[in-house]
Amino acid sequence: VDNYRRILEIAGQIAGEMIAPNAERIDREGNTLNPDGTVTLHPLVQRNLDRLAQADMMGFTLPQKYGGLNWDAAMVAFQAAVATIDKTASKGIIHSRTADRYKSRLARHLHTRGSAA
Repeated sequence: VDNYRRILEIAGQIAGEMIAPNAERIDREGNTLNPDGTVTLHPLVQRNLDRLAQADMMGFTLPQKYGGLNWDAAMVAFQAAVATIDKTASKGIIHSRTADRYKSRLARHLHTRGSAA
């Protein structure tokens, strides 16, 4: 449980301090489709991926036999979103009541997704 919490703290820190602040810019500017059909990632996307890899967080949902943690992808995304919301609220970017509403909506969505599967 302690390792699980520590991993979520690290994921939240990366999401809140690196991914979230640049998300709008990345969405606006996008990646580049090259003439040969390959895609060049936006430099900030590549930086985010490099940071996640550096923190050994690229294999969350991979089965353990392939070196992953075998975690549910929806739960990983939910926890990262909650951590990002908390980080944003702690910096005063959004009000704590707004953060609570977002987290509540996320939990309801995850619950609905889980019961539909």
